[in-house]
Amino acid sequence: MAENQRLRYQILGGKNQIGGNCIYLHYGKTKLLLDIGKPLNDNLSHGDKRSQVISAPDFDIPDVDYCIISHPHMDHWGFLPFLTEKAIIFSGAACQTIIKISLYVSRGPIVKNEWKTFRPGVAYGLGDFLIQPFLIDHSAYDAYAFLVTAGDEHLLYTGDIRFHGRKAWLSERLPDLIKVPIDLLICEGTNLGGQAEGNNTVEANTAATVHESDLEESFADAFKQNRLPAIVQVSGQNIDRLVTIYRASKKANRKLVLDPYTAFLINRLKNRRLPQLGSFDDVRVLLPEEDEQWRHVGLNRKKLGWMKPYAITAGELIQDPMYVLIFRYWIGQYVSERAIFPDGSRFIYSMSSFYLASMSAQWGELSERIADGRVVFQKIHASGHASPSDLSQFIQRINPKQILPIHTQNPSWFDRFDSEKIAEECDCR
Repeated sequence: MAENQRLRYQILGGKNQIGGNCIYLHYGKTKLLLDIGKPLNDNLSHGDKRSQVISAPDFDIPDVDYCIISHPHMDHWGFLPFLTEKAIIFSGAACQTIIKISLYVSRGPIVKNEWKTFRPGVAYGLGDFLIQPFLIDHSAYDAYAFLVTAGDEHLLYTGDIRFHGRKAWLSERLPDLIKVPIDLLICEGTNLGGQAEGNNTVEANTAATVHESDLEESFADAFKQNRLPAIVQVSGQNIDRLVTIYRASKKANRKLVLDPYTAFLINRLKNRRLPQLGSFDDVRVLLPEEDEQWRHVGLNRKKLGWMKPYAITAGELIQDPMYVLIFRYWIGQYVSERAIFPDGSRFIYSMSSFYLASMSAQWGELSERIADGRVVFQKIHASGHASPSDLSQFIQRINPKQILPIHTQNPSWFDRFDSEKIAEECDCR
């Protein structure tokens, strides 16, 4: 842990790697964590097959008073079950909802800690710390950066941030909202490239940034290629992307067909502007027909009876193939056994290439048809993280006294801002 006057800090997870953020802060009598995430390698999906086994962290979770979660991606909260029960959790309200749904669907352990939610922009006193959350743009819904004040020192934690999503303005305005000099900037650097073992190296993002708004036209063009079905594999938690897909579907005169998990999640977020059952006539849901398929959904079918009026059947999909279906593991098996996804249909992958190998294992019989070209395969995606140029401009506007890189395989990239600015840390737990 490093010592910056009286504020002490240490990166427990997320150093020299993508994901797994866990930052320990100690000031006065108060100890807290900024995020408590699992490394990405631990988060690789194995379909929707549920397991009650959660791997333990390779470091000791310290006994803290508070744990603050920046957003609901598992590489920022996945080790919550190992948090000591006395610690109070703080997060956005929607973030709390998504995490609790994720734990329920994955049959994870119940988090028994007291859990409080915050409002954007409001400063909260947590023991000897003052914490102010700022809503930012990221591929996760309800994502935040945090201004942490300890005495007369100020720390800014970016969480995961980007400047090219549907809410880019949230990130762009952040430097203007910070009215104090920043002593330490804890900054992500996912798209900065770097060296890593195996196949998990993230190459530097040197190409022009693809904006979320650009994807809408890409999806619409793909959907207009023919009158055959389209499947999109996308995280059900990537709400911005689901909005993009819905808008593109509408432009192509296609209905959007959700899976039960995605439909349930959007409903629980209680945002009527999101494409959801009941409020949008061109949004439907595909419900499983077999018990085994319901097991992979991870939700209690009896509690989803409210979806039935908006359900679409296999026969209806065959009769009217002008649909876009959101992919989940059980759906791969479903369409493999039916004529609802004929040759010439389009399968669009809209997630990070990091996950592609594990995700392709979910495709079932579709894998062979994709490989031999009977099903058209296409990748349409925009990163959830800042480009190097955007990150550089952001850091220059913040102008911190020191920088502590996290969530990156290339921390040396930050040396361009003067290597003397790179903060050092030591273990002081």
